[in-house]
Amino acid sequence: MKINLNEKTKRRTVWMTEQEKDCLPHELESQETKDRNKKYQNIIFISGNQDLFSMTEGLLLHNYHMEQ
Repeated sequence: MKINLNEKTKRRTVWMTEQEKDCLPHELESQETKDRNKKYQNIIFISGNQDLFSMTEGLLLHNYHMEQ
């Protein structure tokens, strides 16, 4: 798990694997206790276990058809 804080935008980005997802509430609670007065927006990225190429292709095709 990797947690990045951006002071300028007040965002906390959390990068984690699917296996780490269960410890997310505890980890964020721990970070929020440390940064209590700063009020960060949490942005969470969880890696999946599907084929990246086919999922990206499907997303691009979907977005393309939404613009038509």
